[in-house]
Amino acid sequence: MISILKDKIEKFERTKSSPEIYIILSLIDSHKHIEGSMLTPGAFAMTTVKNGTKGVVSDPHEIANVLGRIGVEYMISDTKNVLLKFFFGAPSCVPATKF
Repeated sequence: MISILKDKIEKFERTKSSPEIYIILSLIDSHKHIEGSMLTPGAFAMTTVKNGTKGVVSDPHEIANVLGRIGVEYMISDTKNVLLKFFFGAPSCVPATKF
């Protein structure tokens, strides 16, 4: 049984009559291009956390195509003071074309 007080979970109790219920306290978005949102990682985090996401695995190849290593380092540094957990992968296709 779940007890809720003032819109917050107060406690969990196991009872014999409880059905099997799974509670997901947060979500992790497993593939995201933050740059596509046209927001900085910090601004993206403020919106995303409010909607139940706690973590993001980010592929920063778009910013890497434009700004290279400096852009990727900026993306990482902008995540240091937010509640959303960011995990960055190595950019997958840099440069995207020979142009």
